[in-house]
Amino acid sequence: VSISPPPIAAPTFEKDKLDTKVRLTYLSMSGNGMDFKGGGADFIARKAFTDNLALDGQTGFFVLSGDIDTGGASKSSTTYSMFLFGTNGEFQAYKGDVFSTILFAGPNLNFIMGSMDIPCPIGTCTDTATITGYLFGLQAGAQFGIKAGDFHIDPFAMIISQQGSMTVSTSFGDTTTSIDPYTTTSFGLDITYTPWNMSFSAILQEAAKQNDDNEGVTTNIYQIS
Repeated sequence: VSISPPPIAAPTFEKDKLDTKVRLTYLSMSGNGMDFKGGGADFIARKAFTDNLALDGQTGFFVLSGDIDTGGASKSSTTYSMFLFGTNGEFQAYKGDVFSTILFAGPNLNFIMGSMDIPCPIGTCTDTATITGYLFGLQAGAQFGIKAGDFHIDPFAMIISQQGSMTVSTSFGDTTTSIDPYTTTSFGLDITYTPWNMSFSAILQEAAKQNDDNEGVTTNIYQIS
């Protein structure tokens, strides 16, 4: 389970300016027998050192709950929480009166915790599995800005490569699994109403299927900032 909103605090920047953004998020995630809904919040701060170069930092917290298929007609009720951390270098490749382009890249880190209700191997009881783990990797992308009166319309694209480890603990013991590197692509649109400094975002993230998966995972993200 991975959620990675883009790290851009504002459509453009200028030397010595500090931009901050607070976002509230609603999201849904489906694929590989999973069906989740949830939400959270994240905070971004960006400091521009020149008119072309800036550094940003991002942190956030998200919660998801839903069901996972466990074979046959059975499903397990599952809840995940995730802490997101990241930092990126930003390059403002172009800034005009109407159009702008920002390129960004940097590392990210996710800490994941959760619980899952699972049927016991023998009998009709239900055991609770505790899930802990982490994902780390690199992300890179681009945001294109279009100024239209009081609105700023900013489509963006991002690619993320992550890997990590997960541990599942039950009354029968612990199991630790390494997560091989996988790629997630994101496409979205950020619309900002500049007089209010408020924006609305819609993002589609798709995690590519792995060798032992039947399908990938699709995440729909909606944010107000």
